[in-house]
Order: sequence, then structure tokens, then C-alpha cells
Amino acid sequence: MHVSIAERSGETYLHVAGGLPVGTYPRLAIYSSDVIVPNIDLGSDLWDPGVAWSVHDRMRNGGDAKGRAIGLWHRARNAPPTVFGVMTWHVEGTGPFYVFSVGTRNNLNRPLRRQLEGALLAVLLEAAQRPEAPVDEAWRSTLRWATAHFLHAPHTDRTDFARTAIAQARRLGFERHQPPPAAPQALAKTWLGEREF
Repeated sequence: MHVSIAERSGETYLHVAGGLPVGTYPRLAIYSSDVIVPNIDLGSDLWDPGVAWSVHDRMRNGGDAKGRAIGLWHRARNAPPTVFGVMTWHVEGTGPFYVFSVGTRNNLNRPLRRQLEGALLAVLLEAAQRPEAPVDEAWRSTLRWATAHFLHAPHTDRTDFARTAIAQARRLGFERHQPPPAAPQALAKTWLGEREF
């Protein structure tokens, strides 16, 4: 798997591509959205609430070319690739990296879903640890989780999206800060969690 990161004109670009066999699925690959966009149908019931919306939201303003979504794809023989898992992320200034969503298809078995979620977090952590990453040394072993972007979601869905994301973050070991930590204003308005690796 190849992970590279660069800063251009004040924007962070992440590129991820390569095989990532997990468990009994040797034909898995991982790609950032600059390679292939994980176009998840907003009405799909195969994903937890908010995951598809988060992917579509992160593709705005050239987010696809910046690699703002990372997908895990299964490459079955004689069939187009199928996205099995996805993560959206954000970074400002000198870090840390913020997770906005992590999701896997809910028709996969639970152990595989957990492995895929771990693999997605590991990729973002690897990006943070790259020497060229615009991340301060203090944040290279830390990821944060934010739900602030859901403030832009349809009003009727915001609470459900945020509640689902918070439950996911807690299950993955992210703990809420009390009091909230220093963070960019746009990310400090709602739930913030953090996990050290």
C-alpha cells in the first residue's frame, strides 16, 4: 500500500492506493477519492446513518481530488469493485487529523467490519506520521473525531447522524474531552473525541 501526503496552496492532499488483504478477503484494495470516489447512494440502507452524507459532503470543493474520502474496495472476479468500508477526514493547520466518519457495509459480518474499521484508522494514522505531513510532532500519534460537519446536514437528519457517529467513535476508543480541547472554531462547536495510538 502506498500513502503519500502533500500540502499545496494551504490545502492537504492525501493519496492512498494499494492492496490491503484483511482476513479471508485477499482481494481488498484501498484507494483515496483522488483515485476512485466511493459513490455511496444517499438513500442506501447498507450504511449507518450519516456515512453516505459525509462522503458526499467531503467531495465538495475539490474534496475528491484532495483524497478527503478513503474507500476499502473488494475486487471480486468478473464484477466491478464494491466498496466495503469508507472513512472521511479533515485537517487544519498543523493537525491533528480529524475523523468525520468511519463506516462499513452493515451486511458484512461483525468481525470483518471491525477489521475494516481498524484498517481505515491505521491508514489515517500512517498519513499523520509521514515526514511530509503538515502535522505537528505532538499530533503524529493522535486522531480526533468531530461531528461539526453534520451542522450542514439536513435539519431532520443532524441529530441521528451525530448520535450514530458518536456511538461509533466511542466504540472505536475515542473519548470525549471535558472540557473540550482547543480546536479550530469550525470544529469546536459540537462533539469532539480523541484517541492516542
